[in-house]
Amino acid sequence: WQPAAPAPHSPAAYAAAPAPEPAQPAPRPHNADAVDRIRRDMEALRSRIDVYGAARRHG
Repeated sequence: WQPAAPAPHSPAAYAAAPAPEPAQPAPRPHNADAVDRIRRDMEALRSRIDVYGAARRHG
């Protein structure tokens, strides 16, 4: 007597299972442009703050 389906933990069950879908890249969020712009602004401000702090430290 043979069971109709392989046991869930058997290698045959894994062989019969469909392959998982390849992972899709995450879609770009609708506000990605704004995020990029804010990030650029923050980096520019940070570099300006660094320059200002260095100037104050060195008189």
